[in-house]
Amino acid sequence: MRYLIGPNISSTLASVLRQSYEAGQCLTLGPPGRADLVFHANTSWADLSQQFPNGWMPDCVILDLAYTRVPDGIWSAPVPIVGLAGDWNLLWHSYQYLVPRCDLILTDTAGVERLAAAGHEHARAAFLYGIEPEYYESRSDAPERDIDVLFVGNLHPAVQRERHPWLARLAALSGRRNVVIRTGAFGADYTALLLRAKIVFNRSIRGELNRRTIEAAAAGALVFQEAGNREAPAAFRDRKECVYYTGADLEPLLEHYLSNHTEREEIAAAGRIAADAFRVDRAWDRILATVRENESALTARAAQRIGNPTPTSLRGRVWATLGESERTPDPTLAPTLSAAASSPDRPVGVYNLLGVTVARDALLSGTGERSAVQAAATAFRQAVQADPTDPVAKLNLVEAFVALGDQDEARRELRALLDWLARDEEPTDPESWEVPTFPPTFDLFRVEWERAGWTHAGDPKGLLAARRALIRWRANLLLAQEANFLPAYYEAVIARSDLPVSRAALGCALARAGDLNAAVGHLRHAVAGDPFDIGAARALFNALDDLGARDEAARLIADRRRLSQVAPQVVPPEAWFTDPAPDQPATGTTVRPRVSLCMIVKNEERNLPDCLASVRDLVEEVVVIDTGSTDRTREVESTFGARVFEFPWRDDFAAARNESVRRATGEWVFWMDADDRLDEPAREELKRLFAGLSEPAAYVMKCRCIASRAGGSETLVDHVRLFPNDPQLQWSYRVHEQILPSIRARGLPVHWADVTIRHVGYTNAALRQQKLDRDLRLLRLEDAERPDDPFTLFNLGSVYAELEQPAVALPLLRRSLVRSAPQDSIVRKLYALIVESERALGRPGEAQATCAAGLEVCPGDAELLFLEALCHRDAGAGDRATACLQKLLSEDGGKHFGSVEDGLRGHKARHLLALLANEAGRPEEARQHLQTAVENSPAFVPSWLGLAELALDGQRWDEVDRVATKLRELGPEAAAEAEFLVGRMHFAREAFGPAKVAASAAITAVPAAIAPRVLLSHVLLREGTDLPAAERALRDVLALDPNHLEAQHNLGILLARMAAP
Repeated sequence: MRYLIGPNISSTLASVLRQSYEAGQCLTLGPPGRADLVFHANTSWADLSQQFPNGWMPDCVILDLAYTRVPDGIWSAPVPIVGLAGDWNLLWHSYQYLVPRCDLILTDTAGVERLAAAGHEHARAAFLYGIEPEYYESRSDAPERDIDVLFVGNLHPAVQRERHPWLARLAALSGRRNVVIRTGAFGADYTALLLRAKIVFNRSIRGELNRRTIEAAAAGALVFQEAGNREAPAAFRDRKECVYYTGADLEPLLEHYLSNHTEREEIAAAGRIAADAFRVDRAWDRILATVRENESALTARAAQRIGNPTPTSLRGRVWATLGESERTPDPTLAPTLSAAASSPDRPVGVYNLLGVTVARDALLSGTGERSAVQAAATAFRQAVQADPTDPVAKLNLVEAFVALGDQDEARRELRALLDWLARDEEPTDPESWEVPTFPPTFDLFRVEWERAGWTHAGDPKGLLAARRALIRWRANLLLAQEANFLPAYYEAVIARSDLPVSRAALGCALARAGDLNAAVGHLRHAVAGDPFDIGAARALFNALDDLGARDEAARLIADRRRLSQVAPQVVPPEAWFTDPAPDQPATGTTVRPRVSLCMIVKNEERNLPDCLASVRDLVEEVVVIDTGSTDRTREVESTFGARVFEFPWRDDFAAARNESVRRATGEWVFWMDADDRLDEPAREELKRLFAGLSEPAAYVMKCRCIASRAGGSETLVDHVRLFPNDPQLQWSYRVHEQILPSIRARGLPVHWADVTIRHVGYTNAALRQQKLDRDLRLLRLEDAERPDDPFTLFNLGSVYAELEQPAVALPLLRRSLVRSAPQDSIVRKLYALIVESERALGRPGEAQATCAAGLEVCPGDAELLFLEALCHRDAGAGDRATACLQKLLSEDGGKHFGSVEDGLRGHKARHLLALLANEAGRPEEARQHLQTAVENSPAFVPSWLGLAELALDGQRWDEVDRVATKLRELGPEAAAEAEFLVGRMHFAREAFGPAKVAASAAITAVPAAIAPRVLLSHVLLREGTDLPAAERALRDVLALDPNHLEAQHNLGILLARMAAP
């Protein structure tokens, strides 16, 4: 298909079209120097066709209708014309003249519906904008994703006002998350922002799939899209390729995906794949395919257009010039309008068109604003003389008088206009209301005028009422401002109460009149409706301050400060809400912070943003001791307003901690590490705790050490995290530093707070090994300085136990136990570590005796009860093991310092009970325990696998499928287990083909796993149709485990079979 395309062609599309041009399929149409074929305002089709190559004729013309002027000669093209109608919500009136002249219209889904309502049935849905290749290119230099939540796009207050309150909700997260709101970013700057973002927030205007969705997804960010979007779900599924939010769940969803790195990246990666379908070349191919699909209807409409040409509409030409992005004068338009205005009937609409046009042309030609307005006023005065009841003509004239500063004339015409509107008379000429309004800009009135058109498409009465309300609103607002007439402000709010600017104007007027209480109510509405209204926010603060409403004023200051920090382009800092200088408090007196966050860091640019984002707004001061960072840590610290102090590292964590406390000025000290995180429940509990602090005490909080893989074991450790800022409270020990001994020596009470802090430092196995090596070195130094110190011996034993050296760990742990008092915080864990070491060394009797001794000192201890159950199970005493576990489930254990695996009193006890029940021949009881375990902990993989084993034994194939589906949701390792299960199921059912597929998938996922390879060998041997493949499978097993007896045996039989004649 050959086609002619123009007048606006992006550089991205041009690169795609170049290939079509070289193939002789297309030519571009546009202004001189920017296209293959050149047109001017008066270029005819005959003139244009003379520029075609010899023998070349297009099969159709494709016009991009948005923000451009189509030369009149195009409409006489003897081939079908296809119009691309983007941004129809802003160009509605222009399109009412362009759309009927096209033979096919392509636009978004909502645009198809609105145009159909207006009587244009030839529109079809299409995605009009392809995405540039650079979004899809792999980048070795891609920046760190340091922006948690990004919005980058249009913040025009008239066009995007519905979006603004949502962005304020994002800004509210900035105390604990790095939120960035930017406008005016294009090209490389825009791309760079997307590449730095973890989550990109998007909210469409028309329910369309817009460019930002595709670009952000292609750049690798997780896209947050509004629920109810009309087009996006066809390409991006919820929680699969993007996330759809509502007003009720936006913040929880953001927190969830910012806190769950793996899940976020999996969805973002899938979204990037989905976005690939919208590359510019593929998007353009789909547009051409849509044109071909509609060829018959297109040809028929073209024949009607050619046989019955529509004359050019002056009104349509004016609307087109107002929407044109190039902003160049149309040299023939004003003379043509002047000639029409001189006709005997002197239609009022022509004068309005003339006034708007001469004003625009004068401004573009540099004549000067006042001259442009004076020229327009002359035309509008003629329009009013032609029809004194025409409200659009009167409003245009008033706007001109206001611009010229002629208040008396403006007030007189305004009162006449409002009198006519109050009579609610039918307009003399409804067509005269279809004209543009003055001034010729994309202001709020223009946008709302366009909105009235498409909202009430096909509904003349509704359209008339909407336009009346809009004119009444604007007229009252002008009268109120020109005459300082308070009732007119109220009338403006009544006319359009949905417009925040109405409330802002009324609130400011009431404040000037001294009615502060009434003013505050309207200003609250204004700021809530448009948080980016700087004047309304300032007026609200002044009113609150005058009323003495200090708490609400403080909240407003905090809101504005956050909004200014994340969106400084649109909310620049102002004196009333910016932070005072550090050494000059706003009150003029030193106010001691309530809580100081104290941290020690080194090279934590990756961890620190998430940590500080989760806590910064909860504390008044952040003190960071930097022990030698060489990365971007300092930059991150300053971003969050931390007080940073350098402290040379000297192999002593306690010394660095004490330095942080020495630098803190708060009444209380709360400490965190860079790899700690607070989720929302923890944040809320800390807010309550901080607010209620009074008598000196220490507060213990749990630290949940996150597992390195989904479903893995997590450990809960009790730490003193909050204590008074008292110089006598000092940390001790080089590593695994402690504040508790100093707190006990001081005689402070110790309370347990219901706060759990997430620790992500153990999710990287290699990093964990590095920390163990470091800890071992520091502990040896400590042991040399404090020989036989029980805490040092305990930590040495713990490290060797984790390094799987029980023979080294056991004597250290026993020495520590002998030197510890029964009430010491480490005693429970000492007994547990000793038991584990004894079991690892094959000393079941000693292990059981140690359990018994430990439970005498620490009755009901969860870890010791669980270990005792394991010891009884090892000894074949299933009933005794079951009794231990039942006791474990029935008691809560009380509050004490501990470091235990999560779930010992829950899903892990249930899982072990299931194993015992199954071993005793009670599979249904086992199944019930496992079901309870996964209900308590849905990510606990071993219990899902246990359920699958029972289902396989019982040939409950549907249940196997259900478990496999769940496992696939729990990460790559669990997904591999799922494929292995499915393979076993198919093998049991002798469905060898699916069994091979599943086993191969499990092998691909975990190449080092032996079981899937053994399964594949079984399948191939049983199937018997591909013996060489069976041989390869068996040799693969032996490559991983040369001593695998079954594989050796099967390979021998197979080779003999293959060698037999």
